[in-house]
Amino acid sequence: MKAPRSRTHGCAIVGTVLLGFVSACTTPIPRKPVESIQLTSPLPASIGNLRDAFRAEYDEAVEAHSERLRASAPIITQDLLNMTLWRSDGTTARFPMNSRAYMLMAHSSHPPLTVFSILSSNGFGSLTDSTKQKLKDYVTVLEGAAGDVYALDIPIETRDRLVSILMQTRQFVVATLAKGSATEADFQSYAQPLKELISANLRVGANEQLVQFRTQVNAWRTEFPDEKWSELRVVVLGVHQARDQYALKLFFQWLLREPAYEDRVVYAELQTLPRGDALAEAQKQALTLLTKVDFEHKAGALIFGDRFILQKDVMGPAAEDILEAWGTSDWPAAR
Repeated sequence: MKAPRSRTHGCAIVGTVLLGFVSACTTPIPRKPVESIQLTSPLPASIGNLRDAFRAEYDEAVEAHSERLRASAPIITQDLLNMTLWRSDGTTARFPMNSRAYMLMAHSSHPPLTVFSILSSNGFGSLTDSTKQKLKDYVTVLEGAAGDVYALDIPIETRDRLVSILMQTRQFVVATLAKGSATEADFQSYAQPLKELISANLRVGANEQLVQFRTQVNAWRTEFPDEKWSELRVVVLGVHQARDQYALKLFFQWLLREPAYEDRVVYAELQTLPRGDALAEAQKQALTLLTKVDFEHKAGALIFGDRFILQKDVMGPAAEDILEAWGTSDWPAAR
């Protein structure tokens, strides 16, 4: 946690912004008062002209930069379990992940959350008629899935793990129906022992993603050796919320040796799933976002000496400074 900033006069500051710092002395530098401006007359037309000129020139520059960016280096847009390579010559290559093993692991890990959803819809406690019927229907689903898993050509260890999740869930649901009620403690007693089994599923699913994507990127590098792969850009198309440890985000950060987003790996958060009829528009928006982020890197470096500054509220540091001067006992709790 970074310590709150203090202002010192003629004193060395030890440490870094990331690790926090300690002041060599405690004499504060007085803060300069913030100007308070009160305008009673309308803004002159020339100020509006400044706005219009900025918008017009910025949009034109972004469009021009988009053309240069697309022509200079390959771009990958990643959507769910797929990705598209946008080559510098304007052509594209599509990769749909073989998702059968991944989906088997994912869907077989959902039963606890499914049961929780059913029980919590009307609140834990005595089961309503609607809840009872949903649980009965789900018993049929669980039994059907367990029977089909036995028929799959998968390792015995994997089969036994999946069936165990399904049948332990069935056992809990049947017992809950017989009891006619369920508490959160009941649910927790059933669900927590499944944690390790589900974690094993998730590890298999993550490995499927990472191995397949790495293999495909290497295949593209071999197939298209003339592309400037050292300048590859990536846009990860996701939906709310952007997960801090999203597996494929981590993959591309690893691939490009990036410690964080918004340099060459950009996250495009969408409100609809990037698939079907919505995919083309999502990809268009994602490429526009990548272009703007890339374009603003140079502008930020030249204007502010910080290539990342336009990826945050440029008024943020000033606002933070003012709020710190106002002072509270509990803000900021962490930085």
